[in-house]
Amino acid sequence: MPSITRNFGRIIAIASAIGLAALLACGGGGGGGGSSVGKNQGGPPFAGMHTFKADESGFGTSPMTTPAVTTPATGALILVQVLTQSTGTLQGLSDNRGNSYVSVGGPKAYATNNVAGSYLFVAANAVGGVGHTWSLTKTAGNQADEATIFVVVFPAGSAARSLGAWSYANTAAYGGAAITTTAADSNVASFFGPADYSGSVNDYTPPAGWTKLDQVPYSNQHNSGASAVLTVPVSGTVVNPTWRAAHSFGTGSSLWLVEVK
Repeated sequence: MPSITRNFGRIIAIASAIGLAALLACGGGGGGGGSSVGKNQGGPPFAGMHTFKADESGFGTSPMTTPAVTTPATGALILVQVLTQSTGTLQGLSDNRGNSYVSVGGPKAYATNNVAGSYLFVAANAVGGVGHTWSLTKTAGNQADEATIFVVVFPAGSAARSLGAWSYANTAAYGGAAITTTAADSNVASFFGPADYSGSVNDYTPPAGWTKLDQVPYSNQHNSGASAVLTVPVSGTVVNPTWRAAHSFGTGSSLWLVEVK
């Protein structure tokens, strides 16, 4: 989120490429694009792909494009969260495979900063392949704005994946609105967008059992945030995570919870 200082790199562009074993071994990081495998809550593992891109305020570009990852050729369900400096920043979202992205719940705003935007998009039965990227186009006059894109790809199983329950909340600093899962062995994605004005390089941590995927830890001049996935074996499970931050910030955040079944 904006602040009066600028102490970090002009553009962050990282795609995580570390499986769960490497995360446990080195505590996170990565680059270049890839997949994650993590088993949690006693259910089957999440075996998907993820990437992200963040632009710093004043140094952003349009379009801003994520690092590439390799995705399934057909059948995946793709979630893309977009955080923007203002509700006027976003013009369009696309990928280089021609998939169509539909808004989930429409545009949202931070409760404590109504100029900042939060969006969630989904593409079902997506076409993929080697070198898959996602691009955010900014409106004229807003090309240099800060913005962040988080992408999570859910490969198809024996049947096509679809959305289940979802929620959005923006009034609490670290939590959201609970959902109740609608299918067995579903995945729940959490996209956390803290309204972080702490001025710190922060670290955002989901509750135990969640597989953290990517994060933007910079509170200065960035739309900071993180993504995580939980595998839930039993239908009808109430999911309501509370995130933690290494440096408290105490203001309302953007938090999406989305079930993929």
